[in-house]
Amino acid sequence: MNPQGGIPGPASWEVFIHFPIMIVLVNLLFSACRYDDWQHILHHAGRGIIYIITFLGGVFLFLYVGLQVIIPWLFG
Repeated sequence: MNPQGGIPGPASWEVFIHFPIMIVLVNLLFSACRYDDWQHILHHAGRGIIYIITFLGGVFLFLYVGLQVIIPWLFG
């Protein structure tokens, strides 16, 4: 929350710069714990990255549609 109240400004959005890096590193670490071959590690990590991005994209889309379309339609 910023000192003036309201929605935080763009400076607080800098945390999202690290988000894609975190997704890649966590998937590489998890894959390396399961497999020994680099080809399997990279394949499994890529699949995990796609799953996470798809899931988070679906959640974002659901929330966006809910907030922008359905809520104003119900209470408008």
